[in-house]
Amino acid sequence: MPQLIAGLLLLLLFALFPQLDVALSSIGYRAGEGFVWAQAPAVLLIYRAVNVLAPLLIAGLLLALLAGSLRPSLRPLRARAGFLLLVLALGPGLIAHPLLKDHWGRPRPVETQVFGGTQPLVPAAVPSRYCDKNCSFVSGHAVMGFYLLAFGYAWPRQRRRWHWLGIAAGVSIGAVRMLQGKHFASDVLGSYLVVLGTCLMVSALWRRWRWPALD
Repeated sequence: MPQLIAGLLLLLLFALFPQLDVALSSIGYRAGEGFVWAQAPAVLLIYRAVNVLAPLLIAGLLLALLAGSLRPSLRPLRARAGFLLLVLALGPGLIAHPLLKDHWGRPRPVETQVFGGTQPLVPAAVPSRYCDKNCSFVSGHAVMGFYLLAFGYAWPRQRRRWHWLGIAAGVSIGAVRMLQGKHFASDVLGSYLVVLGTCLMVSALWRRWRWPALD
């Protein structure tokens, strides 16, 4: 919970001072040239790796759920896989994409007038009508990196390790998307908050409804 509150306060700071987003996105931007690192081999490698690894992760979780359902000795694995799939469906699957990316309306950096586009700069977490679908807030790629922290809720004894691993993955992927001009830093922060908030919500419901323990 402290991390969630701190993240929300930081998001508020970005909303109040949108030039923070501009300053961070300007690192990879040159006037007249655009986002100069957008096609760098390392940037493209990480971007494409997420597109490949995310479906493999989902397939692995589904196989774990199936294996845990067929073999009694793997029942604990079934509970953990079920938890992770529920977080995945609600967080990255529902909140991040249909609810936020397709309805929040924030233009991507490359689309804004600040970076050579035609749309105005919209502050973080402020709904607008300048983008119709697949918009900037939040980052769908970064949310899959941050999703790794959900494993720390499925294996509570390793929560701290998974939390930092998720942060490292999400920030790294988010930085790549920023270098491509596709997301602001606050979009990446929003991705973290989506995953963390979903983990906290699902964990609370899991305990309340007395589903199989994850200890």
